[in-house]
Amino acid sequence: MPVERAYDGRVVEGRYIEPAAYAAYLRGAIAESAGDAKRALAAYTEAARVDPRSTETAQRIADVRCTIDPRECRPVRVDAASPPASRERAIALALDSVDSAAAWDALLVWARARDDVALEAFALARVAAADPSRRDEVAAAAEELANLGQLPAARAVAASAFDVADAPFSDERRPLARRLAVDEAIVRGDADATRRRATRARIGPDEAAARALLHDRPALALDLAIESARADPDDLGSCLVLGAVGKGSAVAGCSDVFGAAAAIRKNPRRLPAVVWVAFARAAMRVMGPGGARTALVGVDHEGAVAGDDVVCRAAVALALRGAIDARELPAEGALELAVVRGASAAEIGPLPDARGLDSRHQYLRLALADPGSKDAADLGERLRRIAPDDRVVAAATAAARLGPTVATEPDALAALLARDPGDPLLVAVALRLAIKLGDAVAAEKARTTLRLLGGGAD
Repeated sequence: MPVERAYDGRVVEGRYIEPAAYAAYLRGAIAESAGDAKRALAAYTEAARVDPRSTETAQRIADVRCTIDPRECRPVRVDAASPPASRERAIALALDSVDSAAAWDALLVWARARDDVALEAFALARVAAADPSRRDEVAAAAEELANLGQLPAARAVAASAFDVADAPFSDERRPLARRLAVDEAIVRGDADATRRRATRARIGPDEAAARALLHDRPALALDLAIESARADPDDLGSCLVLGAVGKGSAVAGCSDVFGAAAAIRKNPRRLPAVVWVAFARAAMRVMGPGGARTALVGVDHEGAVAGDDVVCRAAVALALRGAIDARELPAEGALELAVVRGASAAEIGPLPDARGLDSRHQYLRLALADPGSKDAADLGERLRRIAPDDRVVAAATAAARLGPTVATEPDALAALLARDPGDPLLVAVALRLAIKLGDAVAAEKARTTLRLLGGGAD
């Protein structure tokens, strides 16, 4: 008889499975993740005895036997039609288990073994809810998802880590996860969740407001900044956000960018990186690149958190236009800027080096400096499987085709240009592809776009 189970807001129908089979399979998955192949084999064998119809259990038995003794290997992989059914079975195992923490751990192992990011995020959220003491572990997993280019999933997982308990983290661990959790609420436009997460994550209200501004949520940014400025008239960061929005005349005297610039001179303070970048972007739009640089003279600010994509992208755009010094960029931004400005493969190699780069930018660096290497091939294969829609992964994949011995299809150029015509990194790589293909029209279009973005025309 079919059984209906709720999963991710929808109903999953599957066959009835004996509780003893659930328990045995989960014991096997946990033992396998711990490296105890013999104990895993015993558990999977018990699960198969109780539920002999399970193709997934049969596959795990074959894999574990191969681990114990490679001579046991047999070509018994589940065929291509079975993974969706196996996935639903794994979900069913977790949903029906009485030991929820162990169940979600097993599902997490299952998802990671298959690079199933959506299922991994689902399981991580349940791990955090089942055992709040593990939220640091969940926050670390969120940072790794961001590192791999899965920003929506990273934000969702980070949010789950900060929504499971009222108490904030006791120290400054997981700086990127803290910001991802706040960003998840900002992207949804949820002001209450933004405030709550910012408090729990120890993110100042000025930084939360500036993040809302960079995520193109000016109304939310305004609400957060006004609230903070009213509570603390000396809150320079919120004053700058108000000036950037152009709605601060009633509070703190920051009626516009010019008023905010004057406030900096009267009350110089060290600013969070995101506040500095958000104000610099607003100042550039109003005053131009030179005016923005003048307004920022002598302003001290913190460095950007590694992997903070929204800050990095905005900072690269500012450096391209000359509104900020390129030396202010984090390592990932410095690499993107070098690519946009037409650095050669030889120049990309040593500067910046791989330290401080996330996996996506390591792939970009390798794709340009050493596209034929095994490291580039292995990392590229994984990232294309996990995050094919990520902008940096897309740019790196295209850049890997620039070598003289690699064939480049014309469709690759069109696909790259269609992703985001206003992204300087994508346009810069598209220009190189157009030159390689001899497509003069596309090359001139890319050059024109780069001129408008401030990236030159070489």
